[in-house]
Amino acid sequence: MPLMIITNSDITKYNFYHAIVKKKQPVLIKNFLNNEEFQQLIAKNKTEMKADYGRGAVPFLYLYFDNTLIRHYLFNLPLIKNLVTNKNTKFRKKMRFWQHKKGNVSHFHYDQRSTDLLNICITGSKKWLLLAPETPLKCLPFYNIVLPLQKNIKAQALEITMQAGDMLYIPRNWFHRVETLADNTENINIIFNDLADKYMQSREQELAAIKNLLIPNYIYGDNIAMLNEQIKAVSKKRIFKRLIKELFLRL
Repeated sequence: MPLMIITNSDITKYNFYHAIVKKKQPVLIKNFLNNEEFQQLIAKNKTEMKADYGRGAVPFLYLYFDNTLIRHYLFNLPLIKNLVTNKNTKFRKKMRFWQHKKGNVSHFHYDQRSTDLLNICITGSKKWLLLAPETPLKCLPFYNIVLPLQKNIKAQALEITMQAGDMLYIPRNWFHRVETLADNTENINIIFNDLADKYMQSREQELAAIKNLLIPNYIYGDNIAMLNEQIKAVSKKRIFKRLIKELFLRL
């Protein structure tokens, strides 16, 4: 599947949910927002972003936050507003803020909990490599990070470079590697679930079933009924097979 690149002026040509999200089509939107205006908004509200928690060590350097003014600005942009008001999407109220120096690399991984992402570049630049969920990659046992030294990973990937003001849509379970190209690069993630997409990646489903079996009161993601039903439907046989595969690093 190729990576679509469109400009902000082209957005009106698309029903973004049906043309992009429903098809799980990665897309880069150039000049998505008025970046100077949004940079000023971020600068004024950084001290009020009310972090829930964060990680201060490379390569993660992010925090979850909620801020009424920032959320109001982003969630009222036409494309995002149309997604938020779509009955098939469920957005998290809290967003994720990233700040990196040049040369920082987040190695191939996928975001857990069956979430789709809208990644907005506020300042700086990043290079992304994207791989579809069905790409046969071995991950760290019981986790979502791809093990290193696997052949031809980068050669298979879709490559894009995003600049300040751009937005990248990353469908659920897509592997991605992110390299920061400039100091003081800042990004915001907006996170949502596509409730109409009943497909759940099998490894993710089985790992969640293991946690559901072993961890009391375990809740997957935002406790979405559709996903919980799929997790509970995983048989003990599948759970056992997944345990063996993870322990012996098999796909």
